[in-house]
Amino acid sequence: MSDINAAHYASMEPGYVISSARYTFSPKDVEAYLAATEDVGDLFGENGIVPPMAVAALPMGAISDSISFPDGAVHVSQQMEFCDEVMVGESVVCTSTLLKKHKRGPFNMLTLGIEVKNETETVVYYGKTSVLLP
Repeated sequence: MSDINAAHYASMEPGYVISSARYTFSPKDVEAYLAATEDVGDLFGENGIVPPMAVAALPMGAISDSISFPDGAVHVSQQMEFCDEVMVGESVVCTSTLLKKHKRGPFNMLTLGIEVKNETETVVYYGKTSVLLP
């Protein structure tokens, strides 16, 4: 993976904001997510609720676009907590931050915090993900 336009993990310290972006879910976004996951239930489309995993996917995509990992990087853990619903048409802000960075011999372990807030600043999703790097 190239370092062009992406932060390199070696230069980051805890507290570093990896990405922060506002996003608004449209009905087409939900339809595309449901089609991609082959979800045939009516819970999300008919009630105007954005599928929780669609909300969780936003910051993970932003992390992938914002940080460069070397070949051999391994995603070792993921914790997710969905705290509230996100409705179609609602704007959210997704922020990803470096929480911890550990060096053990030739390996580095990064723990990233992920937070998604709605328009009223209520946390609707919180998570942590850890990556082992050679």
